[in-house]
Amino acid sequence: MQRISKVGIINSAACHYMGTFKHFFRKFLQKTKQSQKLLSHTSLKQLLQNCKSVESQFEVFNSFTKLTEEDISLRYAICRDIEKIFQPHFPSSSVHPTGSTVSRLGLRSSDLDLSFQHSSDLSNQCAPANEADSDLTLSS
Repeated sequence: MQRISKVGIINSAACHYMGTFKHFFRKFLQKTKQSQKLLSHTSLKQLLQNCKSVESQFEVFNSFTKLTEEDISLRYAICRDIEKIFQPHFPSSSVHPTGSTVSRLGLRSSDLDLSFQHSSDLSNQCAPANEADSDLTLSS
């Protein structure tokens, strides 16, 4: 019974804050579109063909596809915003990015993987990666 009530609370919170989620999603899309360098496939192909080496091709390609500091900061801000939404219902909870955002191996088109941890999960939690720390930290 207790599990159903938690699910009910989550569903209630999700429905109640759907407008807020839409706002954050729109903000994310707007900032992503603003921060991305608009480049067509044909233009990128031309740039790559003009490169003198494979190394310079990689650098050009990487400059248009890798996550920037602004992209990473935006992803952390989204985590904080989602955490704020759930705080009234789960005061001891936290939301952290995981995956390619933390490892910094993601592309601009990569999704945002999240970890939602409730107070009962916090004792088993790995230390969250620091936003400014670019190294992937694994704990045993």
